[in-house]
Amino acid sequence: MKEEEVIWVEGRPGVRMSAFRMARILIFRRHKRLLILIGLIFLASLITGLTVDLRWLLAGFFLLLVLSPAILAFTFYSDALRPECMFNSLYHTIDCTENGITIITLVKNDEEGAETETASPESETDLITWRVVGRRTFELRELKSLELFPEEMIVTLRDPLRGFIWIPEAAFPTDEEYNRTVAMLRKCQNR
Repeated sequence: MKEEEVIWVEGRPGVRMSAFRMARILIFRRHKRLLILIGLIFLASLITGLTVDLRWLLAGFFLLLVLSPAILAFTFYSDALRPECMFNSLYHTIDCTENGITIITLVKNDEEGAETETASPESETDLITWRVVGRRTFELRELKSLELFPEEMIVTLRDPLRGFIWIPEAAFPTDEEYNRTVAMLRKCQNR
């Protein structure tokens, strides 16, 4: 499964996080305690079901297979659809300056009569045009923490904002620009 998709818009790469990757980040980063609690309750009902009464085993499977997906889906959608987080799953460009991180959200330009099929690399006349649907600047004081991973970083936002900014290396035209952004955000985090 692809973790990211990259397009080029006016010389800048636009990226989009896969839905599976976004769900994994939201659930495992924001709801880790809930997952541990569900796992411990299931483990306790498994042990109790095998040693005392099989009905406890059924209750544990009910919790694991019926209630926990509903709880996790609710918590995922309550975070994933927030304006400060949903752009991660849409095509967007990222620009980092001393003022903050600017996210420009893009969608295909679906004007009436315009074709929306993906252009093949051989044909330059059929290129897709993109329309800006949102622009959000996160000031540096709104950023809470920075986590670095190979070829990407995740910036968590301060409360009351409940979300994160996913910044892959592919979102920058050059490695130097990505490294400059990492250095700037690290410096900001150490303040």
